[in-house]
Amino acid sequence: MLNMEMLRDFFGDEGEIREVLAQFVATTDSDIQQLEQAIGERDIGQVAELAHRIKGASQVIGAADLVRAVGELEADARTHDDHCFDELYAALAETYRNVSEEIRNL
Repeated sequence: MLNMEMLRDFFGDEGEIREVLAQFVATTDSDIQQLEQAIGERDIGQVAELAHRIKGASQVIGAADLVRAVGELEADARTHDDHCFDELYAALAETYRNVSEEIRNL
């Protein structure tokens, strides 16, 4: 899931990589909770903003599957199409669980 080669090239030191990944998990855990709430409230603007933030953070750590999953949600929010929010969020949440588990197991 993670692109460890990219992380090593970009951050170098394993300690720095672990620090970046720990910060990613802490921030993204909060963002995911807020995203779930925004979806429940059908706050499309907030969904788009949070999805964009999660996508950017996911790109930094090379989590391509997560980038794709959150990108779909962001695209729907940007076009004000909330019909698939719940389904897309479920896929995103599962992908994030996998990524965060991978990070915790490093």
